Amino acid sequence: MSLLQLTQKIPYHVIHKHIIPYTYSTQSKILLHDIKSFISDKKLLKASNDYYINNFFLLIDLLRFYDYSLVTKIIKPELYILLQRHIKYKNNTPLIDKFIFDTRITFKQKRTVNVLLALMTPEERTRFFNKYVLND
Repeated sequence: MSLLQLTQKIPYHVIHKHIIPYTYSTQSKILLHDIKSFISDKKLLKASNDYYINNFFLLIDLLRFYDYSLVTKIIKPELYILLQRHIKYKNNTPLIDKFIFDTRITFKQKRTVNVLLALMTPEERTRFFNKYVLND
C-alpha cells in the first residue's frame, strides 16, 4: 500500500506525527523477547498434542493455572492481576467479571486463550507449560 493510498484512509498528520516515528523507534529487548517467546510457545502448543486442538480444554487449564473454577466462579487475585495488564480491564472489576463469564461461549474461547497467553509473562507461560502441557 502506497503512502498516497494510506493517507486517503488515515489523515496525513496522524501518519507523519504518530505512525512513522513509532516505526523508526527501537523496541526494548524485554518486549522483543516476550514476542519471540509467545510465538514459540504457540508453536509448541500446536505441536504438543491433539488435546489442545479444542480450545475449551486449554482454556480450562489456563483458568485452573490461576485457581479459577467455572463451578465456584471465585476469581483469585492472581487472575485479576493478570487481566489488569490489559488496558481495557485495568482497574475495571465489572469488565473482568464479564470477561471470565463470556469464556463459556464457544466462539470466544480461542480469543480468550490468546489474550490470556499474551498477558502472561514468558516465565508464567513457562510455568504453565511445565505444569499442564509438557507434563501430560
